[in-house]
Amino acid sequence: MKGEEAIYTISLGNVYEKPRKKRAPRAIKEIRAFVVRHAKVSPSSIKISERVNSLVWKSSIEKPPRKIRVKILKKEEIAFVLLPEEKLEENKEMEKKEEKNKQKKVGDVKGEGKKEGKKENRQNEKEKEEEKSEHKETKTQNKKEKDKK
Repeated sequence: MKGEEAIYTISLGNVYEKPRKKRAPRAIKEIRAFVVRHAKVSPSSIKISERVNSLVWKSSIEKPPRKIRVKILKKEEIAFVLLPEEKLEENKEMEKKEEKNKQKKVGDVKGEGKKEGKKENRQNEKEKEEEKSEHKETKTQNKKEKDKK
């Protein structure tokens, strides 16, 4: 890849050799492999924009495009795959989302959040059962009062 930014046409015709229900995911893998070859980055440091993804999935899982034109932008060992008319500024929102997801994962390192969630669910279930039993008791009291009258 010459410089920091380049526009490529990626051929995805060989994706049609795969079973129908695996073509769009395979097309995404082919795009990643192409970027690894040309941008010389690791597969984990590739960010594919939502617009590129939606273009691949546009015609369903069975019929991805036979070729796609993309812009590869390389910044600090991270390669961004964008549509040619797309700008990187739009992807800052995507990066913010990823950072939030990472922060959430860091909080749940040992599954603490999951255990707390289970405890809360159990407490909520107990409260619901108590409410049901109270409701039944009031119904039975109301029936007794009506019978007395």
